[in-house]
Amino acid sequence: MSEKSVVAFKRLRSDFGVPYSRTHLDRLEKAKAFPQSFKLSNHRNSPRVWWAIERA
Repeated sequence: MSEKSVVAFKRLRSDFGVPYSRTHLDRLEKAKAFPQSFKLSNHRNSPRVWWAIERA
């Protein structure tokens, strides 16, 4: 895994064992208890991703 790799929601659940739903992740991000996600582009269907090195 490179230093600049990103992780999508499906991979958070399968590879990293994060058991939370998207809604709960939103709440955790708002409370600053989980790393902030970002979109890969400005397009409305762009997936939310997280930096792989920030994962818990």
